[in-house]
Amino acid sequence: MERGLVERIKERTGLRTDRAAEAYAHFVHHAEFDRGIITGGDVSHEFYGQAKEEGNRGGENLINLGKGRYERWLARFRRLGLIAQTDFKDGSGSKYPLLVGYNYFNDPEVYVRYRKKGTDSWNGRITRCAKEEMARMSREGYEFA
Repeated sequence: MERGLVERIKERTGLRTDRAAEAYAHFVHHAEFDRGIITGGDVSHEFYGQAKEEGNRGGENLINLGKGRYERWLARFRRLGLIAQTDFKDGSGSKYPLLVGYNYFNDPEVYVRYRKKGTDSWNGRITRCAKEEMARMSREGYEFA
């Protein structure tokens, strides 16, 4: 993860360690742009992938390790007021957590919203650092907020 983004997350959330900021980024990455609802299975998969990269320590089940990390960080971020529980349920009745803390995707100093010219909704975000990509997208009919 980009060093500047880790520092910005820590500054905006009060998190003190890089590890906590990187864990928080997993939750932000899977939050809906507008409502902030987080899909827990996707976040858990991020932690699974992280555990897989680190290697299987002592024969631990990586799926359970990923779920455990998800649950531990979710509980911590709830205690800190960065994530809340919602009443939103899916078809199986599962409730989804809600991102209420800093969302770097909505930070205009980090990301720019974009949309196809002629459409109403701003349905994408791109980092401000991607100047060449933004120029290409402009030529292809996209506009930026």
